[in-house]
Amino acid sequence: MGVGDSGIWASAQLFENTLLGVVGPKGWTDLFSGTMQWDDAKVKEAMKLFAKMQDYVNPDHSALSWDQAIQALMEGRVHLVPWVIGPMANSSRVV
Repeated sequence: MGVGDSGIWASAQLFENTLLGVVGPKGWTDLFSGTMQWDDAKVKEAMKLFAKMQDYVNPDHSALSWDQAIQALMEGRVHLVPWVIGPMANSSRVV
């Protein structure tokens, strides 16, 4: 999975997306309102999934910016970049 997190936000966004996918919209609201605790089983499940994803991240992820990760995808050096849909929709290259 192509990640460029030299600016650190990309990994944070990936975790947020994973967390939201596991806890769902209501769980997200409950978590940030204090109704759901950060040690809830669903939060722990999201953390485990995020940790597992790290096995598939490109080795140079911390040296790349988000747009360099997209470039690596377009060049075929990585196979998935989580935030790629918008930028690639504006690209003349079809992948």
